[in-house]
Amino acid sequence: MAARSKEEKLQCFNCPMCLDVLKNATLLSCGHSFCRGCLEAYDKQLKDLNHIVCPVCRKTTKLDQERVAGLTPNFLAKGLEDILKVDGSAQNQENDLSKFCPLHSHVYKDIYCQPCSEFICLTCYIDSHQGHKIKKQEELEKELKTMRDALLEKSMTKKTHFEHCLSEATLQRDVLSSHLSGLEGEVRIAFANKVATLQQNEEELLEKIGNIRELLSGHWENCICHCTEVISRISNSVKLLTHHASKPLDHDMIKAVHLTCADLEDSLKEATLEESTKHVKDIQNNVQFRPAGDELLALGCIHLGDNDIEASRIINKTDDAGVSEEAGVPPASSLETGNAMQHMKTTGRRRRKNRGRRKKQAGSEALLNNSMSTCIVRTRAFPLGTGRLFGLAALSKDAVVLGYAMDRKGCYRFTLSGDEDQYLGSEVGDVYDVALLSGGRTIVSKQGDEFFVYNTVSGSSSGKRYACKQSGGFVRVCTDQHDNIYAVNIKPEICIFHGSNPNPQRVVPTGDIRPKQICVTTTGIMITSTGDITPSTVTVFDRDGRVGTSIVATHDDEFVYATVDSLDRVLVATVVNYSDVLRLTRYRLQGIRLVEEVRFQYQQLTLTWPIQSSMLLSSLFYIVSLTPTMVAIATRHDLIFIQLGI
Repeated sequence: MAARSKEEKLQCFNCPMCLDVLKNATLLSCGHSFCRGCLEAYDKQLKDLNHIVCPVCRKTTKLDQERVAGLTPNFLAKGLEDILKVDGSAQNQENDLSKFCPLHSHVYKDIYCQPCSEFICLTCYIDSHQGHKIKKQEELEKELKTMRDALLEKSMTKKTHFEHCLSEATLQRDVLSSHLSGLEGEVRIAFANKVATLQQNEEELLEKIGNIRELLSGHWENCICHCTEVISRISNSVKLLTHHASKPLDHDMIKAVHLTCADLEDSLKEATLEESTKHVKDIQNNVQFRPAGDELLALGCIHLGDNDIEASRIINKTDDAGVSEEAGVPPASSLETGNAMQHMKTTGRRRRKNRGRRKKQAGSEALLNNSMSTCIVRTRAFPLGTGRLFGLAALSKDAVVLGYAMDRKGCYRFTLSGDEDQYLGSEVGDVYDVALLSGGRTIVSKQGDEFFVYNTVSGSSSGKRYACKQSGGFVRVCTDQHDNIYAVNIKPEICIFHGSNPNPQRVVPTGDIRPKQICVTTTGIMITSTGDITPSTVTVFDRDGRVGTSIVATHDDEFVYATVDSLDRVLVATVVNYSDVLRLTRYRLQGIRLVEEVRFQYQQLTLTWPIQSSMLLSSLFYIVSLTPTMVAIATRHDLIFIQLGI
């Protein structure tokens, strides 16, 4: 009973962290005490916070500059510990007295009564334990020693057997893991080969459709030009004959009328092209995409009609007629003088000139169709005293979230209409980059190689911590529709996190590319930017690390950045050091290849501070897509909303 009382007393002075007796007991503001060494080890994990959270009740205790060393010692626990040591000494004396029988003083209890399970003295046995099976203490100790030695020997044998089983199980587990990893690799290789086959099939089909479009469109253009030319010739001949009908016929007039009539007859004999266009119409109406069956590794084929051979011959046939010239209306002077011969000579020159003008106009229209305008909708300037802009995330179709790094705590929301309010409070600390997850959760990147996920809805002041490998910079993050978190920090890799695991689920190597920014499509294609790391590049990677298109800046003072819109189109922004000129180019993805779609006209930005890059001043430039026609850009001290041409 006394031993149990001592044990209960000692439990009151156990550290809740190491479960041992308190050593150098230190008191938190909530009243719980811990070993000072345990608290110091615990504080090293949370060195970026200005407080410590009690592991028992989760209440916080503010820390000063000395951290745990500045906390108050628990002097009461120290005093009670000394008292308990004194009680222990007294207990040892009591244990010595317990060897004597309490009923018969000075008589040792050296007989063990098995039915009663207690030690008794000889007088007790004579008085009340006769007939019970007893053993002398020495005999009992000998039996226990023999049993102990046998159990120890058996334990060693059994332990050796289990260690062998453990080694065998570990080996087989590693063999299984290696075998399954090999199978996964084979599956990925087979999948990549089939994807490559399908991509090649897709490119061939698209190329065939493009050829059909080009050839059929060219045929109809030729038909249109030819019909326009014939109509123009007929109209001119009719005008000439009508004009000549009211004039007296002299020799020159008779020759002119004769030539005009011959020209009109030739024009009227021109074929109307019904026969030559019938087959083209049939092809145009019968062009179909026929998907391949589920059992075939192919997308399908382009079907040109009932007779593919004849259709292919028609669309690949060279038009012997060429581009038709446009007949012009002769000037009034030709009608007045009646110089028909001169008119016939100048007609060919006019047609060639008009043909050149049409080609030039067509080229101008093509250039115009590949260039669109942009318009700055709203600009928000942040003067030098208000801090630099770090990180930019699209909150909705008309709102963004911005951070300020070490200049200001927390982050703010800004809308297209000009409204602003605080999005995360100062308790989250410095914000070097920001991204959004579902369920009202927000990712905040800190200085160094870590970032935190905060629950914006509940307003929690503490976040789940994630970390990348050390790089000496800070982390830039983005997310996809599956709540995967993509993080880069100037190292040649992309870290992909998911769920509550603080370590990367996957690490995608990027070779010689050291990304500083990243964005992701809905299909998991990753687009990275090295920012102001020269040469500045925008590079496409798939989830297995295969490299696609890489857009490289033309010189060391030019930087390229990228964002992805909701249609999975890639918008690349090009800026120049010490400049306020912005160039935007939009690309569409074909697999991991970027195909240029449209170039937007240069936009002159009005900046509080020109875009700069140096050893001390990193080029701060962020771009995000709010809608397919609206982007937001953050530079060092400016937030700009830009409307793109449709």
